[in-house]
Amino acid sequence: MAGALHCPSCGVKLRPGRTRCPRCRERLPAAPPQASAGLARPAVAGSPRAVAGVVVALTAVLALAVFWPRLRPDTIVVSLPVPPAATAAVPALSVPAPAADETGATPAPEPPPYTTVAGRGSFEYAQGRFDQALGAYQEAVRANPDDAESHSNLGQVLVRLGRVNEALPAFHRAIELLPDRWAYHFNLARALGEVGDWKAAVAEYRVAQRLFPDDYVTEYNLARALHKAGDEEAAVAGYRRAIELQPGDATFHLSLGISYERLGRRPEAVDAYRQYLARVPEASDAARVKARIALLTAPSNTPTAAPGG
Repeated sequence: MAGALHCPSCGVKLRPGRTRCPRCRERLPAAPPQASAGLARPAVAGSPRAVAGVVVALTAVLALAVFWPRLRPDTIVVSLPVPPAATAAVPALSVPAPAADETGATPAPEPPPYTTVAGRGSFEYAQGRFDQALGAYQEAVRANPDDAESHSNLGQVLVRLGRVNEALPAFHRAIELLPDRWAYHFNLARALGEVGDWKAAVAEYRVAQRLFPDDYVTEYNLARALHKAGDEEAAVAGYRRAIELQPGDATFHLSLGISYERLGRRPEAVDAYRQYLARVPEASDAARVKARIALLTAPSNTPTAAPGG
């Protein structure tokens, strides 16, 4: 990403314009003003300044490779009912899964020896060895029960291992210790959604939204939780806000279309589905979305029942 920045405290990759790091919440330094071209002093090959420039560039590349998470959540399939007038079955659409953000455990950049047991857990987590990471974070929590980050990372590992109910107390404890950390509320909200407690998930996403305004991932996940909780009007408003912040994300348009359809607003649903296809015409569910558009625009069909999911 052009103009990408990195947090000087934890190294996570950031979008330009942010004033605080979304993961560690440290305030970011202001961008330095560009020097005048007439006063610029070119670096001489082999000089200390040139060598330092090469070191800074290599460090930025390494940080990008190590710290930027690559989470691809699974898709949740939801069946949409077919109106009685339809002559053939219409394939189900897929409601996109919650979006991911910079909320994972902090990976350690170097292998052993470790300076802390939490650092060992971070290294194992980064390597995908979640069982070993779990043991390290459990040890870190026992050694320092007031370390909020260890509790949060313990919760993250438990979620990765499919032990979501066990992760909830860890996230709650992290929030008790540091109540104003956006990532902790975001992680707890996602875990609550995993266990189907959508009302509680909405409440936690709203706290995360207050702590990190204008974050499109938080906006989308809040809207999806509202959809799951049955508040489609609020979900539509949330999806539209997420699209304003990140108009290029196709899944936001698909989710918006599903909520519009559930409200019986067929023209808006069709427009949202077409926006989705315009961005990802070769999507795996493109045929199903086209079938929904055809069904909604057929003049002989009665309005569809509200879609599920």
